[in-house]
Amino acid sequence: MFVGCGFSPAHESNGGDGGGITSDVMMNGSGSDGGSGSGSGSSASFLALHVPPAGQSAGTSDLTFTGNVTVDTDALTVGFTLPSGVVFDHWPQSNGPEVAVLHVRALTVTASSQVTVVGSRALVILGNDNMTVLGTLDASANHARPGPAGSPAQNGQGAGGVGLNQSTYYDSGGGGAGFGTVGQKGGNSSGGGPNVAGGAGGSTQGTDMLVNLKGGAGGGNADQLSCGSQTGGSGGAGGGAIQLSTPAMIAISGGVFAGGGGGDGGTNCSSNFSNWGAGGGGGAGGAIVLQGGSVMVSGVLAANGGGGGGGAGVGSTNNANGPGAHGLAGDDGAHGATAANGGGTQGTYSAGGGDGAFAGTAAKPGDDYTGGDGNGGGGGGGVGRILIATSNANLGGSVSPSPKVTP
Repeated sequence: MFVGCGFSPAHESNGGDGGGITSDVMMNGSGSDGGSGSGSGSSASFLALHVPPAGQSAGTSDLTFTGNVTVDTDALTVGFTLPSGVVFDHWPQSNGPEVAVLHVRALTVTASSQVTVVGSRALVILGNDNMTVLGTLDASANHARPGPAGSPAQNGQGAGGVGLNQSTYYDSGGGGAGFGTVGQKGGNSSGGGPNVAGGAGGSTQGTDMLVNLKGGAGGGNADQLSCGSQTGGSGGAGGGAIQLSTPAMIAISGGVFAGGGGGDGGTNCSSNFSNWGAGGGGGAGGAIVLQGGSVMVSGVLAANGGGGGGGAGVGSTNNANGPGAHGLAGDDGAHGATAANGGGTQGTYSAGGGDGAFAGTAAKPGDDYTGGDGNGGGGGGGVGRILIATSNANLGGSVSPSPKVTP
């Protein structure tokens, strides 16, 4: 059995109807900001990864998501009042960033539900009964917005390197970020030399066992040109981190996603400024952890890298003295075993971005412009990591990248 605990309204946790998890024993865990969690005690045979002993309680009520829902790991909210017996709090990781823990008994994400997770903390959903995902749990980055516990552009371990400005019309692209696999370099500038190299691709980080639960790093920015109100060339953010933990069954027939963000296209300065920029690098995929007595996947698990942004160019006018066209953004990490496409070209001066990594396929570097003066594309981001901790796994769906499966 799981042993619960009470909580005080002064603690930083949200419970339905002012209720919570109750027992005769109270053990409070606190985060670095002085906030505390409500869970306590542990099962003799099951301990959730990445959660300290005092936070190990499951909830006493079931939680069902229907419709479009946003879970915020900073505000500790789910967009509606939690049932009594379901508590949302936060706890420190050992040698790692805090995690937000949603304590439930059983979890259901209905087929019509799209649950988007945001915030600076990774999300752990901790229960002691079955968890069923028929819809989607999405902890992905959205271009420059990180997933939960993911890093913004040019931040985090494994971040992509910055692209550089060479001169008017020719800059180099930002590098893609790395996590489970490396990111790739941005495209070089081309034109009147000496040319400048694209930002370096980010390196791999950590191990498949995910000692700490955290998201992916951000892609490198291209040079941020000064163009009045025009902006562009930002790297994609890192995908987030999400974990489901229960001693019972986890069944995924929908999808769980933690993809990296696509890099932005290069800056489009108007003809008055006469300068266009290179594309930003793609963000790395994040982390997905499924820890259960059994794990059945007939749907999709995906933590793919984001595509790099394309460089700015003349667009469809083919007029070098015209206003030009903003580079095309790379796609966010794909929700399946396919690539996030790099941003396409915009005519003269523009090179395309590199595709993001997926499954066993590496990310692609940003293109160099080969037709004279030109702006490089951003490099593609590397994949994240997927850990499945169970002694009974049935992975019949689509899983990208390949998971680490361990008892």
